[in-house]
Amino acid sequence: MLKYKIHNHKKLLSELVAENYEKQIEEHTANLKKLFKRYSKIASLEVILSEDGGKYNVTLEINLKSGPRVVKRRGDEVDQITRDAFATLKREIISTLQKERRQHLRKRKQRQARQLVELEKHLDESYQQSDNLTFEQLFKAGIPGLKGYVNRRLHQAVHLGMDESAITADEVINDLYLRVYNKFSNHPKQDEQLLAWVYKEADQLLEEKLKEKDILEADIDYDTLKNREIRSLQEHYAVDAEGELTPLDEFDDPGYLHNLYDLQDIFNDNPDEAHRIKNELDLMINREELHERILEELSRQPFFNRGVFDLFVLEKFGEEEIAE
Repeated sequence: MLKYKIHNHKKLLSELVAENYEKQIEEHTANLKKLFKRYSKIASLEVILSEDGGKYNVTLEINLKSGPRVVKRRGDEVDQITRDAFATLKREIISTLQKERRQHLRKRKQRQARQLVELEKHLDESYQQSDNLTFEQLFKAGIPGLKGYVNRRLHQAVHLGMDESAITADEVINDLYLRVYNKFSNHPKQDEQLLAWVYKEADQLLEEKLKEKDILEADIDYDTLKNREIRSLQEHYAVDAEGELTPLDEFDDPGYLHNLYDLQDIFNDNPDEAHRIKNELDLMINREELHERILEELSRQPFFNRGVFDLFVLEKFGEEEIAE
């Protein structure tokens, strides 16, 4: 949520010009408000107008989680310097929100890692005691993101020709629990490897089930299925106000930051290249069009190739975890 306040415009401008200025600010802030639809902090924007030496000064100050951001412009035309100030502020807000998102995801991954270490202890204890009922409940409730991942994979399979009732997420999770329980004595004991091991078992189980349904062997006409596949992706991945790709099951996370996906996720080892490409794309197409093209390209990828994208961008697995 974003709220704003304008200072001094009624003192420095005529009544009619002041009214028009308020409308201008309303239009600019309406554009910014889209960035804060799922922001967990109320952002306050101060629009400060002043005059000295025959020139106007516009100062924009906004308070974000990571601290205040200030943009100043000075010139003869108040409308022009205000437009310039808001354009610069929007770029700074987007950049700041992306940094906040990455910090949030790092903290969440660290928190999940700590929780998994604790969960592994209790799973091991239940396994040693042959307490399969406790093991089952701990497993189903404690593995972060697992059911959402399975749901997304099955939804993709449906749009590759599988009957929607052929395989359910609950069926996969139930079978996966039995698989993990039977193999648990051989699971990797190193810290933070439990999650990657469970996801690998999930993928292997999904592959076996889909082979039984002849999904993976099917001769798929991706051009024919393209539009249907894009609709499928859109049902599970939303595009937010700035065109950032978002898994719908993330919307229930109160700590969620709106721009989950950006080009730096792909070019994470080359931020200069990400910045260059982003600038070029901004000149050619808007962010929604960019992600429409990403969805279209994903629709052409084989089923399990798409899993790499899911694990890296949405589940935040590292390269070694994905390779495993």
